Order: sequence, then C-alpha cells, then structure tokens
Amino acid sequence: MIEQLIAEATECDFKVALETKKPKSWLKSVSAFSNGIGGTLFFGVWGDREPIGLSDVQKDAEAISRLIKERITLTPVCSVPGGMAWKKALSLMMHWTIKNTKGI
Repeated sequence: MIEQLIAEATECDFKVALETKKPKSWLKSVSAFSNGIGGTLFFGVWGDREPIGLSDVQKDAEAISRLIKERITLTPVCSVPGGMAWKKALSLMMHWTIKNTKGI
C-alpha cells in the first residue's frame, strides 16, 4: 500500500515513531483527518516511504487507542486494517468526523 502513495498529502501522513510523551505531534493529524475526508497515518515509516518498523506494534497500537480516547472529545472510528502491520509499520485509518477536540 505504501508504494501506491506518492508522498505525504492531505489524506496521508508518515511518522517515524509513536511519540507517547508528546502525542500532540500526531494527534493533530488524527483530528485533521477525522474532521475532513479521512486519511491514513503510518507509524514506523520514514517520509520517503521507507518502512523502518516499530519495536512493539501491539503495544504502540494500544497506546494510540488510549491516547486518542484520553485526548480527543469525540472518539473517531480508527482501524488497523488486516495486514497493515507491514514490516512492523502500523497504519491508522481515520474515517469519522470529530466535532470538538480538547487540549490536544
């Protein structure tokens, strides 16, 4: 899937790692995607689309879910499609509208 994406765009964003101490860096993307037409956030991928992976995909997926629930007022529908934990990279797809966000 990553090879099909040209570069970061309004529907796609790449993050090298999951920032748990400074989640605002990626929660802004979650909010923006959810308030717009949707989008996919890839963790463990360089900006040049090179997958570097995450050390613990399951732990990071759980942290993503927890931080979204804690920091965003209306929780968007986010999913990790089957098979998208590619080379230990993780994609998060947003496809629901958030009306309000709090203190991201």
